[in-house]
Formats: sequence, structure tokens, C-alpha cells
Amino acid sequence: MFNKIGASITGTGDNCECVHRDQMAQQHSSKFLLHDETPFIYLKSAKEDHIFTDRAYIAVRGESTVGQKKLTYRFDYFIHHISNVMFETAGMGVTDKDCELKFTIGGQGVSIDIRKSEQETGILYYRALTALANAQARETQQMNLFNQVNSKITLSAAELTTVHNQTVANAQAALNQFAPTSYAQVLQVYIK
Repeated sequence: MFNKIGASITGTGDNCECVHRDQMAQQHSSKFLLHDETPFIYLKSAKEDHIFTDRAYIAVRGESTVGQKKLTYRFDYFIHHISNVMFETAGMGVTDKDCELKFTIGGQGVSIDIRKSEQETGILYYRALTALANAQARETQQMNLFNQVNSKITLSAAELTTVHNQTVANAQAALNQFAPTSYAQVLQVYIK
């Protein structure tokens, strides 16, 4: 309790520590994961938790470091894409106690303060989120191309039923390929 009050007074209550993967299951906010979801990045502070899984970004935020009331936000990657990933390094002075990981998801800007001592891990997380954002952008481009090609196909009335069934199957295959629900393969490159 005193640590939380001290963090509130010094303004470091939202400076996150990087939780190692083998300790993620013991964290309070891990209960918000779906049963088949794998966490890759877990950032924890007295005020908020940030979890990046293979399927979604989850934020658990409190109003203050000492309050018990917290609100959970979930942004599934197949609906909300990550973009504008940035990393701000910590300054050299003693007053700058954090670095920042910034990005946009679901049209909302997110800024996560990370302890200055964990800057190298923060840079690794920046690289992982950049790779995730690039994969999502590439899949969107491929899906748009698929839709453009399909929109230009014209058929006679007799061919419509046969081709319709094949088109539905092709569309489902394209959706599975270009809009996956899991990005574990992308994140595993950076987070072991």
C-alpha cells in the first residue's frame, strides 16, 4: 500500500515494469485473457496493466494508484489494427524516470510509460508491435486487392450458382489468410 502511495506522490504510478513471460499467469489482470489466448507482452504498474496477446491488446486502467476500481478495455486485432508505433527513449537526467511506447489502435492513441531501467526491453516491444502493425497493414492490402479482383468478375445467370459457391469458399479462405485471429508467429520472432 505504501509503495502505491509513494508512486502516486512521485508521479511514477503509471511507470510500467516488464513482466517476464513465465510470470504472466500469476498476474491479476491475466484473468481477462480468453481461454485459448497467449500473452506475449505484459506491462504492469500500480495504476494500469497492458497486455499484448496473440489475439488482442488489453488495457486494465485505474483512476489512481491507490484506488481499487479499474476498467478493462479490449481491442481484438482482427477488428482494430495497430498503427503509428513510436518509442520515446528516456532522457539522461535524474528526473526523467521513464521511456514511452506509443501507438494507435481502434482510432485511439495509447502511450505506455516504461521504467527507464527497462528501456532495452521496451525497444524490443517496439520492434514487435511494429512488426505486428506491418503484418496487419500488408494483410489489409492483400484483402483489398482480393476484393477488387472479385468485383470485376462478371457472370451470366446460368453460371452464377456454381460460381457463387466457389466464391464464398474463396472469400472464406482469403479471410482466414488475410485477417488471422492470431498473430503468434509475428510476435514470437521478438518475444521468446
